[in-house]
Amino acid sequence: MYLTVYSIAVAVFWATVFTKLAASFRKRIKDLRYFSLYPFMLVLFFSTLRILFPLELPYTYIVESWKILPWIQGFSRIQLVSFGFVTITPGVLFLTVWILGAAVVFCRHMQNYIRFHRLLHSLPAASDSRLQRMLAEADPQGKLAKAKVIVHEAVASPALSGFLRPVIILPDMYFDDEELLGIFLHESAHFKSRHIFAKLAAELACICFWWNPLLKELPEEISHALELHSDKAVCKKLDKKQQLKYLSVILKVLRNASRPDSLKAASLSLADRPDKRNMEQRFQMILEDHYQKKHKPYCFATLLALLVFLLSYAVIPQPYSEPPLEETVPLDSVPVSDYFFVETENGYDFYRYPDYYIDHLDHPSQIYGLWHTIKIYKNLEEVN
Repeated sequence: MYLTVYSIAVAVFWATVFTKLAASFRKRIKDLRYFSLYPFMLVLFFSTLRILFPLELPYTYIVESWKILPWIQGFSRIQLVSFGFVTITPGVLFLTVWILGAAVVFCRHMQNYIRFHRLLHSLPAASDSRLQRMLAEADPQGKLAKAKVIVHEAVASPALSGFLRPVIILPDMYFDDEELLGIFLHESAHFKSRHIFAKLAAELACICFWWNPLLKELPEEISHALELHSDKAVCKKLDKKQQLKYLSVILKVLRNASRPDSLKAASLSLADRPDKRNMEQRFQMILEDHYQKKHKPYCFATLLALLVFLLSYAVIPQPYSEPPLEETVPLDSVPVSDYFFVETENGYDFYRYPDYYIDHLDHPSQIYGLWHTIKIYKNLEEVN
């Protein structure tokens, strides 16, 4: 496995393609209805995985570019300024801006994350026993038994935070028992499926490649996919009447979410982004009972997505370059008598006995002083 600038460029290209395909697929409700939610989520997963692992695999085929990539490579190596042992080229400038930009964006995310978790640790747990009772009902397996439930006015939407020690944050508003059941089922699905890791992986990909505007859709698409996945888990636990109650609490939260939410860093919210199309899709998937239907074709779609993902590693272009002759012809380890030249119209072809072609030379002297000891033939028939 190798990591090169060309494998990174191909990874950015394929991650962008996967993101655009997933966004196009998700916006068509009939596709979700026919194939189910999982192929869409798988394509987003592949998009994140592809950009976080931009490698050349053992089966990767290198396609040599003779014009475009050599020109780009040559341009990136043009010497602009030189200070002693330091030479500034366009390639060095781009790499420097790339690293500094990623560092700045990463520091901003970390600053928000640290500020957010400091605030969470400073807030006391809610004392209402009804919250713990409804949480236990939503999570009978007890995976959220030690979860800290916080009620705070700065929160516009119920949210979940934390990797190993979950924290559930509720806005300072009244929810009845059925509404709390839907909220806790939703946040429980986020925690059990470890959705927070998928969200952070997408944000990390965007931090690393901040200069690519086409990848900005990736975190938003993944956030929406995680909400759809949690909605599906909720619908499996609720009957039709309870599902309608669940939708009503989302509307209730959306009305409350019209004001800015100061607690959004590294958390998963029930409705933190009141995007009209996304919310309409979430309601449509529940009201039309799409989560309860069986989708047989999604197995084929999953296999197709996996095949395309593996094929994305199959080809990587690189600029054509001729290695130094002393690297391709180990004359120091093999007797010189094992080699010969064949005259051509525009130079000499260099061979190893009996007929192994090595390289084309303009003049035998390119063998660095050993050419006068190597035989020269007019054609291969004379060699035989």
